[in-house]
Amino acid sequence: MPSRIIREGLLDSDPVRQAGELAEVLFTRLMLVADDYGRFDGSEQVICRRCWPLGGPTEADIAQRLAALARERLAIVYE
Repeated sequence: MPSRIIREGLLDSDPVRQAGELAEVLFTRLMLVADDYGRFDGSEQVICRRCWPLGGPTEADIAQRLAALARERLAIVYE
C-alpha cells in the first residue's frame, strides 16, 4: 500500500471547500486507497466497500460526492 502525506493546504483549499464537507471526506478516503498514480476504480459500489468497509454512505451518496469532486476538478472520472 502506498504511503501518503496529507498536507495542511487541504484545510484551506477553495476547491475542497466548494465541493463540500462530505465530498472532502470521500476525497481523503480515496487518497488512502488510490494507487501510486492516484487511480482507483470509480464504481460507487467499489468505493463504498473500500472506503467504508464498516458501512457508510450509500452508492447514491457516493455518486453525488464524486460528482462534486469532479466539478471542482479534484477527481477525474473516466468512462
